[in-house]
Order: sequence, then structure tokens, then C-alpha cells
Amino acid sequence: MTSQGADMQIGEITSQTFGHIIAFMIPGFILIWALSLFSPTLASWLGSAEAAATVGGFFFATVASVVAGLFVSALRVTCLDSIHHHTGVPLPKFDYSKLQANKDAFLIVIEQLYRYYQFHANTFIAVILAYIVRLISIKRWPWGEPLLAIPVLGFELVLFVASRQSLSRSYLRLGQVLGITT
Repeated sequence: MTSQGADMQIGEITSQTFGHIIAFMIPGFILIWALSLFSPTLASWLGSAEAAATVGGFFFATVASVVAGLFVSALRVTCLDSIHHHTGVPLPKFDYSKLQANKDAFLIVIEQLYRYYQFHANTFIAVILAYIVRLISIKRWPWGEPLLAIPVLGFELVLFVASRQSLSRSYLRLGQVLGITT
């Protein structure tokens, strides 16, 4: 545990905590919310207009959101990262021998840039999955709802472009911190 971690008060939100929330919990929650259309248990954890959420439900929904967010992140790594790397955002070969000397700068880049890439890209994947779950739940798969499809496609386009830009900036700054090997 770092000295910064030892000084942190219970309940205090740090930039690292915030980074994890936006990178994993929010995209995971999007997926959990969509899956609650099929699961009364998930729906009860989230609460509803008829029934208030409980402390236990909040805990389970939080854990489920983290797990779902990590699953979404795994899909992102296998799908979207590959798309970005094959369409103009090359994966640099960082010189990790410089990591120890530049650890603080490395962590700043991760928390201030890369977490936003994870948010944009993971949310891109989560919204696709949520939209598919929604279409299945209303029995309109694969045709969909044209009036809902247009804003979803617009939202997805913004997330895709933002993820590309965030990843490019992250790689640029990490290259400046670590150097790039040939």
C-alpha cells in the first residue's frame, strides 16, 4: 500500500477510484441494466418504481456491475482494440525498462488518459450488447426499432471516434514517458 493509500479516508474518492468507476463500473452497469429485462433478480437489485432498492441489492448490483464491466473490457480487448490497431492506431512497443524510473508519470498517463479510453471503448461495447438485449427482449431481433436505432448509432459513432482519439493520445504520452523500442 502506498503512503497515499494509507492516508486515504474511508469513502474518499481518488482519481484512481474514479478511473475504475468510469472504466469498468459504468459500462458494466449498462449491461446489467439491460440484462435486468430478463432477470427478476437483477431487476430487484436495481430497484424499480414499485420497490426501492435495498442495501443488499445495491451491493450485489455494484459487484455485478464490476464483473460485467470486466467482461465488457475483455470483449473490448479482443474486438475493438484489434480493430483500432488494424485501422491506423499502431500498438507501440514501449521500453518497459524505463518504467521504474518513470512510474509516477506512467500512472498519471493511465489515470488521466487511458481510463477515458477504457470508458469510451467499454461503453461502446456495453451499448451494443445492451441494444441487442433490448431488441431480443421486445422480440424485434434482428430488425430493431428504427427510431431508437438512429440515436444509438449516433451515440456509438461518438464513442468509437472518442475511443480512437483517447487511445492515440494514451499511446503518444506513454511513448513519451517510456520511450519506444524498435
